[in-house]
Amino acid sequence: MTKLSEQLRLLADRAAAIEDRAESAREEAVEKRDEKVAEAQARLKEQQEAFSTQVTAMSEDAQAAWSGVKDSLKSTGDKMRSKVEKGVHTLEAKDAEASADWAEAYAYDAVEFSLLAVAEADAAVMESIAARARANELAAV
Repeated sequence: MTKLSEQLRLLADRAAAIEDRAESAREEAVEKRDEKVAEAQARLKEQQEAFSTQVTAMSEDAQAAWSGVKDSLKSTGDKMRSKVEKGVHTLEAKDAEASADWAEAYAYDAVEFSLLAVAEADAAVMESIAARARANELAAV
């Protein structure tokens, strides 16, 4: 199992990389941006597969809970990307503008969701430390 500190460092590194890619993508040619979208989708698929593997290795109770979260998030993301994709291929400026507005709102919401996930991780970390300390105290008695 990966150490918690390593997971937190990975989270910080990935957040910084997202910020860097977003900044550079705003200045790149259309073809290069399309390439960046494909790369981001490949990273997403890789992370979904890694999480699916982790869910499979969990206890039955945890598996049921996290599998539902995983499936719901994937379904929501697929619906959102489908809607954005339709706007990318439109020939109407008004439709493209509406799609871009919608895509930006979805990106904002996805980041907000990740902040919620980080807060959940924060609480889980503190709870796990307290639980381990209590178990160690009782074992010492």
